[in-house]
Amino acid sequence: MNGKKIKSAIRELKKHNPIIFGTDTINGIGCMHDDIKGIKKIFALKKRDKKKPLALLFSNLKMIEDYTFLNEREKEIIEKYMPGALTLIICSKRKLNGLLTKNNKIAIRIPGRRSLRDLIEYIQKPLAATSLNLSKNAIVTSRKEIESHFPNILIYNNITTKKSPSTIIEIKNSKIEIIRKGKLNIRRVRGEN
Repeated sequence: MNGKKIKSAIRELKKHNPIIFGTDTINGIGCMHDDIKGIKKIFALKKRDKKKPLALLFSNLKMIEDYTFLNEREKEIIEKYMPGALTLIICSKRKLNGLLTKNNKIAIRIPGRRSLRDLIEYIQKPLAATSLNLSKNAIVTSRKEIESHFPNILIYNNITTKKSPSTIIEIKNSKIEIIRKGKLNIRRVRGEN
């Protein structure tokens, strides 16, 4: 990824401003996970229910291990399906803001888009993120819509026209529980139970 783009994104993030980005699934909006002002801006922009935590985007497994208690089954799933269109609900190792957790669990993902992982790697901390839409409305997939609904927010990388979100799962007693069906082929994952 272009170093200028990373620096522009970091400038915005340091000013507590969210950024917009394309992923391997749908477009997203995010900020640094420890930036409460930025997180609150995202909730306000999206008109999002505060009972619905944001997900955390990581660049690699090592970073995930710094933030979570991983069992062998969860680690195996991460190694097999991430980076990619999978979000995993998992126990947090750290005390994080309530807008990121529910029952001490967080939603984690390593996005497939290399440019996004490069940014996360550069800042050495996860991004708090969610889909780019107004709550209960369709995902935003064009620059025109972005400029209309989310004006004056930096677009970090190429946006996508895809509308299929990541699959969300949680491992309970070594079994996979599907929270949301998405882009990842669930049957393949289920077959591993």
